[in-house]
Amino acid sequence: MMAVRTARWQARALMICGIVLLAGQSAVHSAAQTGTLPGHRPPPPDWDFQFDLFATMLEYQGLDPISWMSTRQDPAQWDAWFDDPAQGVVVLTGDVSKVTSRRTLRRYLSRGGSLLIATDHRVRVPGVFYIRSGPVAARSAHIAYQGYVDCLDLREFNRSSELFRGVDSVITNRCGWIASLSSSPGDLLWTIGLRLPEEIWPVTGAGLPLLAEAEVRESPGGRLILLADDSPLTNSMLSHGDNAQFVMNLGAALNAGNRTKFAVLHNGRAIRSRISDLLLQEAIARSARSDMSPEAIPELPLETLLKVSNHVIARVEDSDVLNESAVDRPRNTSDRNFRRAVLVTVAAVAVLFFLVRSWLTSDPRLPWRGLRDRRPAAVRNGRRPVQDYDRAAAGLSRHLCRELTDTHDPNMWAEELAPGGATYGQLCEQSHDPKATARALQHVLKWSVGTPPNRLSPKAFVRIGNSVQLLRQLHSADEIGHSGPAPAYRRETQSHG
Repeated sequence: MMAVRTARWQARALMICGIVLLAGQSAVHSAAQTGTLPGHRPPPPDWDFQFDLFATMLEYQGLDPISWMSTRQDPAQWDAWFDDPAQGVVVLTGDVSKVTSRRTLRRYLSRGGSLLIATDHRVRVPGVFYIRSGPVAARSAHIAYQGYVDCLDLREFNRSSELFRGVDSVITNRCGWIASLSSSPGDLLWTIGLRLPEEIWPVTGAGLPLLAEAEVRESPGGRLILLADDSPLTNSMLSHGDNAQFVMNLGAALNAGNRTKFAVLHNGRAIRSRISDLLLQEAIARSARSDMSPEAIPELPLETLLKVSNHVIARVEDSDVLNESAVDRPRNTSDRNFRRAVLVTVAAVAVLFFLVRSWLTSDPRLPWRGLRDRRPAAVRNGRRPVQDYDRAAAGLSRHLCRELTDTHDPNMWAEELAPGGATYGQLCEQSHDPKATARALQHVLKWSVGTPPNRLSPKAFVRIGNSVQLLRQLHSADEIGHSGPAPAYRRETQSHG
């Protein structure tokens, strides 16, 4: 219990130091904008989605950033930035598809390097791993963080792993998942640290790993950590859940073995050291206010610093960072863009107002009336419903049966027109094609007294029409007669009966 409390206090201390550091940076930026620091650049508008605090945490753990001249070389060959990879830590975030070749990973890991790949982009390294892009959405409310379905609140992970010491929940934002893992290069020994829950979309990622770590058997110091989401490392997400403690554990795991150098690459580009920038800005600020003696500046008490830090943390926690990250929009909007947006909105409202007004003031004596088409929708679209073919085929068959047998009794139809009936024998004997006549009678009986199919296609309806036309032509040519004496064939049949 004491270890967990200590870890949580360390996480809170990291947050306080980082936020105070950034608050000091904002003050320097404000001074620069008022003219006291000429040539200073304002902070980037997408600061919430950058990795300044994570890089700062690595520096506070004793690692030095790689020299800026080294990062000017080819980013795809980042393993060559270190004279001894066993003393280096590399973090790859964002789109890492161009900087994660199998050859580079093998060279770096086999020489004892420590590597973290955190990305929610699709990336495949043949024979090593395959990460699928998201976003993963929650199907259950208890894993949707603050009601956001694409932000997962994960609480079930490998408690024995050092990465989750003192961690109760990890918050993700539009994460992906690890689809496959392989033991090469260098015979990797994988351990699954965190899996996605079953109640997610898409279901293909349910239960699959979100975080996996591996040790290189050939090189005892080599280590690889895969995380299918880089949002827990961003500045704004450190204040949600236990992400701050989780990130500290990540840094400690990467720094195992007393390493000295690190490099962070986002979208294939190296991130400069934030502490180095702050030291440079502080030197510029001191030179700008050279008329003020450093001894004359009063030192704030510790209680005041803690109040300011807690106030800043409360403002960060209450901000709508998750909603802004979902739309991928920075929080700061310039005055020029704001004025443009207001003018466009006013113009759109004015146009809508005049359109509604002209429609309401139109002449009421001449209302527009559209002609309603009462035909079925299928007929209007050029198609006839299947039920029309069924009713038409049944009607044609029954009408022909009455015409051939001179009776309305369906039982007589089945007796006369079925095989063995008098009319059936006469038709087949007198017809030039007895087989065609037999098939025609079979179709007619099926739709008049039999059990017809549930759905009749247009081709089947045409066949029934041809059968009816054939039988009607035989009947109209007086090959079959029902008014007068019975034909010889019928008398012979009756005598035999």
